[in-house]
Amino acid sequence: MTDVLGQENLIRDISNISLRYISDSGTIKIIESSYSDNSEAYKKRIIDLINKWNLLLDGYTDDYKIKIENNSTLSRITDSLSSSMVSKASDRQLLLEELDESVRAEKIIEVLESRIEILSGKIETPDSDSTLIN
Repeated sequence: MTDVLGQENLIRDISNISLRYISDSGTIKIIESSYSDNSEAYKKRIIDLINKWNLLLDGYTDDYKIKIENNSTLSRITDSLSSSMVSKASDRQLLLEELDESVRAEKIIEVLESRIEILSGKIETPDSDSTLIN
């Protein structure tokens, strides 16, 4: 007996795959990219968080603000933010290698939310003399 629901889920999962590779020059080339059902929702959430980030940095130099093009795809936004917002190289590489754009978007949202909490003073950051473990 064929599992119809399983086949539908497999088809949906396959349609969300974005095939990418990193060229010798280090740039990410998109070979094939499919539109995710949640792509627009993730993109809207990330843009809302970027706007909040930029608002918190109002009055600082524009170098600290996040700029994205209006017509950027979710995949391009997550790749760009991965390379600029994720500080640990191994985490950044895992994120860039992730084919599921929804997974990448969720992780970027987590990073943005945690950074925004720090910027807005909701999380107290230890100073250099602190004995707290990070």
